[in-house]
Amino acid sequence: MKSVWSAWEPLKSVISAEDVKIHVWNRGYQFHKSLFPTSVTAAGQALLSRPIELVGRYAGTTERALSDTSYYALENSDERCVFQLASRMNNTVIDGRITCDFDGFVDVCFSVIPFWSFSPDQQQIPRLDRLYIDIPVKKEFARLYHYWPNDKTSIIPAANVVNAGALPENGAAFPFKPYLWLGDEFRGLGVSMETDEFIECDGNQCEFLPGEDEVVLRVHLLDHMPAAWQGRADQWCKALNPINYRIGLMATPVKPVTAEHRRDWRTFHVFSNFYIDRETGARAAYLHEIPGALKRLEQSGVKWVIFHETSSRAQNYGLIEEPERFRALIEACHAHGMKTMLYFGYEFSTLAPTWYEKAGDYLIQTVDGHYTGGWQRMPPQRAFMVCYRGGYSADMIERVRYVMDEYGVDGIYTDGTFVPWECANARHGCGYTGRDGRRHATFPLFAVREHVRRLYEAVHERGGRIDTHQSSCCIAPTLAYCDSYYDGENIQNALIKAVTENRGLTSFLSLPAFRTEYMGKNLGLIDQFIAYSNPDIGWTIEKLCALTLIHDVVPRPRMSGGSTLESVTVDLDYIASLWRALDEFHAETAVWHPYWEPNAIAACETEDAYLSLYENDRVLGVLSNLTMQPKTVSIRTDRPRARNVLTGETFESHDGHITLTVEACKACLLEL
Repeated sequence: MKSVWSAWEPLKSVISAEDVKIHVWNRGYQFHKSLFPTSVTAAGQALLSRPIELVGRYAGTTERALSDTSYYALENSDERCVFQLASRMNNTVIDGRITCDFDGFVDVCFSVIPFWSFSPDQQQIPRLDRLYIDIPVKKEFARLYHYWPNDKTSIIPAANVVNAGALPENGAAFPFKPYLWLGDEFRGLGVSMETDEFIECDGNQCEFLPGEDEVVLRVHLLDHMPAAWQGRADQWCKALNPINYRIGLMATPVKPVTAEHRRDWRTFHVFSNFYIDRETGARAAYLHEIPGALKRLEQSGVKWVIFHETSSRAQNYGLIEEPERFRALIEACHAHGMKTMLYFGYEFSTLAPTWYEKAGDYLIQTVDGHYTGGWQRMPPQRAFMVCYRGGYSADMIERVRYVMDEYGVDGIYTDGTFVPWECANARHGCGYTGRDGRRHATFPLFAVREHVRRLYEAVHERGGRIDTHQSSCCIAPTLAYCDSYYDGENIQNALIKAVTENRGLTSFLSLPAFRTEYMGKNLGLIDQFIAYSNPDIGWTIEKLCALTLIHDVVPRPRMSGGSTLESVTVDLDYIASLWRALDEFHAETAVWHPYWEPNAIAACETEDAYLSLYENDRVLGVLSNLTMQPKTVSIRTDRPRARNVLTGETFESHDGHITLTVEACKACLLEL
């Protein structure tokens, strides 16, 4: 196994004619005479209540088992195992190729093939009139769900969180979704599909069906006989074509998050005060040219500085116009003990040197043939959204290698790179023409996965890391190849409005939704919630921390403008105090007790207030008041007192309870 994949364990697999057993980091898959896993384990738990089933109906008779099954090994290494399945169901052949990678992604390609000689009456007439997949997850692990995209289009994520949260008691149903995930706060199982080209549904394509002891994720493939088979017999010279499907499965979390990684992941984001003002084109001060700025970051505990898109003359291209000045910036950061990241995103600019030759292949096209996006900035240019199924993938990775090798940049911050935006560009293989004669978009999820895998390899070969920004898109097969994710931009304005209108954070973003999309533990990743603070309207990073800290998530401080030391430290002072407190209590190596689980050390007994704990030789509590009014909070505990770590104030216990007043939309750090 390549050393670049050291975040994972080597894959182990045993393949026989009737059984396949696969072990990857913290997860396992077993197959027994089946196309899909009959057992899935994640984070030490068996997720399935019974085997995943491919269910077919033939002339009104339902069948749930394959016959005449055999597995054949194609590849069996410590990075990947590949095997074939030969089988039949009624008068169809079900042949498949299953691939499992070391990160735990299972890629199931299979064909449904008419085979008239298996028909009881020896007629050459197809009988299949329904086909679906049932994925039964134990109810105890099926509390939360996520799907993508969250609206009718994937291009601009809607300002909502309807696609994440607590699974409704009566289940839910959706039209085609490229990705669905079902699980709890620490584990789950996701399903991936790039296209609905061969899916023929009379209603919703995906359903969550709650039962007494399980929740079934049902994926409809055919609700009737395939249209291409109807009214025809299977003949030697006019065969009924096989129906082909490709479906991905991935248990989560995808990889371990180490205490060392968490301690090291203290970032500061420089948005616009870096290179060229996007509106005027004027040169702005580089960060190292602001007196005291880098020293201030170093003293605050910043480990990584992220430079945003204006670092490059051509959007998203790493084309540095003042090489020596830029090199001095990187060297200055290194001299202060901080590593650097540079922006790479989801666009190809009209100012890129190869625009004229490459745009037609690189860019997303809509079903009507239009380009998508068109971000404008200075120098005058427009940048349109790219599709990573095209040649831009190799171009971007080469540009990343260049800035890391040439300038000593330590990693990259990617914007939208891990999102499989919908695309219908036939020049690079996206989209399809449907039976209605119209173009339809596809979602290049497998191509994006391959792109970010190669990107991860290029960056980690150089000892770097990848931080990715996405909105509303928690697709485990792609996010497996980042080191952290940066989520929440699409809902910032809605959050700000909820607070400034005095409705409270959870009036818009529910706690189950936060635990599903923004906490990261169910994915196996570090999340840093986006904070577009604006003290002028009362929206501060402290208010957002009331929501994030009880989930073991620290928002990322940022520098949004200006050229003074004061502009650098707007969000940083408070976040630095949190980092110091977490270090003092060795929180990164402590046992974390979340507010939603019973705990013998302490429990919050006040509505709309929540307490999570870090426990080792000392106990640090995060107590949050999520309402818009000050609240007197009661904590049941056998500890004699609590100390506010940030203010030094002490609260004594009386009759097994500690009582204190917490400001509106505020978090307190308490030593118990």
